[in-house]
Order: sequence, then C-alpha cells, then structure tokens
Amino acid sequence: MSMLLTFSKIFWYPWDMSTINQIGIIGLGVMGASLAQNFASHGITTSVYNRSFGKTQNLLDKGLDKY
Repeated sequence: MSMLLTFSKIFWYPWDMSTINQIGIIGLGVMGASLAQNFASHGITTSVYNRSFGKTQNLLDKGLDKY
C-alpha cells in the first residue's frame, strides 16, 4: 500500500488535465500514431511531426484531419 502512495506522489501533475485542448506529438511510430488518433478522436487539437512524411500521410489517409 505504501508503494502505491509513493508512486502516486512521484507522478503528480500541477495542471488540470481536463482543461488541455491542444497537444503536440513528435514521432509517429506505433505509440505516437495511436496517441494522435486517440487525442484527436476526443476533440483535442493534435499537431504531429514525423521525420518522414509517409507516416504522417498514413494518418491523413485514415481521416485524422476530420476529427
């Protein structure tokens, strides 16, 4: 039980997560692409950057810009 309390104290956020309406994601590998799709589908303005345009184009083809 004390381990859980210690863990929760380490990851304390000084901002209210419910007020975030914009986010940027760098890198569109498996995790980055999934995060971008999830944030965008929940109405959060999502800006993305990837080294190669191909992965960015894949998200556009899936309709990321339509959320």
